[in-house]
Amino acid sequence: MPGIITIPVVEANILRSRLRNFMSLREEFLGNPQDETIHDFRVASRRAREVLDYLEPTIPKKVHERLMSLARRVTKSLGTARESEVNLEILNRWSDERKLDPI
Repeated sequence: MPGIITIPVVEANILRSRLRNFMSLREEFLGNPQDETIHDFRVASRRAREVLDYLEPTIPKKVHERLMSLARRVTKSLGTARESEVNLEILNRWSDERKLDPI
């Protein structure tokens, strides 16, 4: 039947679990984008990519490529946000410790 993707039950359950976690953390991030939500959402995006890599042989090539492309974009975007967040945290700590002169 065209359009139907058949994945073994165990693998489908792993993918479903990772995607549910990813979407749950997405909602949390969009509702309250703080330090831990950005970090957790980014980790979930990497874990979703790991499952997609594992399932590559069982997913049609076009579907796999599209899902991986989307997941990479999310991880990259979150990486930029997380890096900025960490750098700001370091600057604030240095300022509090008077190791950084205000400009």
